[in-house]
Amino acid sequence: MEALAIPAAHHVIASVRASARTRGLRLVKGARSTFTLRMRSRVPSSAKTVNRLVSSGRSTSFYPSQRALDEMRSILIVTAMPEPEGVMSTADGRMIAWVEGGDPDGYPVFGLHGTPGCRYSRMLDESAYVEAGNRYITTDRAGYGISTRNRGRAVAAEAADVLAVADRLELDRFPVVGGSGGGPHALACAALIGGRVERVACQSSLAPLGGGGLTRAEWLTGMDPEIAAELAWAEAGEEVLTRKMMKAHRLIEQRFEAQPGLLIGENASEGDVVFLQRPEVIAAFHRIVPEQARQGVGGSVDDTLAFTSEWGFALRAIQVPVLLTYGTVDSSCPGAHGRLLARELPTAQVHEVDGEGHFARDPQREVLTTQRWLRDGGEWLYP
Repeated sequence: MEALAIPAAHHVIASVRASARTRGLRLVKGARSTFTLRMRSRVPSSAKTVNRLVSSGRSTSFYPSQRALDEMRSILIVTAMPEPEGVMSTADGRMIAWVEGGDPDGYPVFGLHGTPGCRYSRMLDESAYVEAGNRYITTDRAGYGISTRNRGRAVAAEAADVLAVADRLELDRFPVVGGSGGGPHALACAALIGGRVERVACQSSLAPLGGGGLTRAEWLTGMDPEIAAELAWAEAGEEVLTRKMMKAHRLIEQRFEAQPGLLIGENASEGDVVFLQRPEVIAAFHRIVPEQARQGVGGSVDDTLAFTSEWGFALRAIQVPVLLTYGTVDSSCPGAHGRLLARELPTAQVHEVDGEGHFARDPQREVLTTQRWLRDGGEWLYP
């Protein structure tokens, strides 16, 4: 049995319980915020081969192998890491929230979440950020989590909000990373506040629609039908889009409980399904899913309308180094989007990863490699 003291915040306890449950464990509250992991009746196979069953009176305990014990300790340590959070008011009276992690004395890096998402859209295991030597700051985009909605915003609007947080934290220069729906917003920072942004990583991102971007048919080719439907909803107007997004969020909640592998649609690649079923990913989504919709679906509605409208900046105007990465079997942001960005971004280091979907096959290594690039530049050495 292993006992560790952890912060007693509600979201921490919920995440630990969820992680423990996936390993066949039970979290028992003790005194002074101390929790004990106990085996359930169905012992994880990794521990079953070497565990010794000891019965005493009416209680039964399993003494796990060192490997299983390390796994249990990792669940508690990773999920319960304290993270300083902040909220500030903008010049126009809106609130912006963020959370920090990694190395508190490290190089500051901003992370912009996907659609939907929130400031908790980050790895629960902070070791990759620490190993890279980065202080990793993730924000709630307007309308998500605690950040006030900014109805009618363009993609370009995110640059001003990132700059506001950077000023509040007294950060002069910093890199930015954005994945999926965060990709266009990271590019906005590169284009509009390039004097402060050192480099940008744009991962599995959408491309602009119309104008100098993709045609409607190109934009939708290879996209999961559930995600592709959002374009028609946006074209029908904000009221229709909001109603449909509310249904979509309920579906996300249902799938998260019953079929987490289908969280991004039924046509997700095999690698993406495996990624979404990882215990640490499920634990992370226990925080993300309720928080991203704290105010409803306004953030997702505004993102979708922004993606399908004029972004508010020119891709060719970007002068800072850009790391552009995308997979060939991504059904959320298909390869045509990445290839359009590769043609239009004059400073891009392009990596088309064969056989990879929306998420990395080796997320820990990919995050570490990207965080190192954000800090130092050079070549991106994944995969």
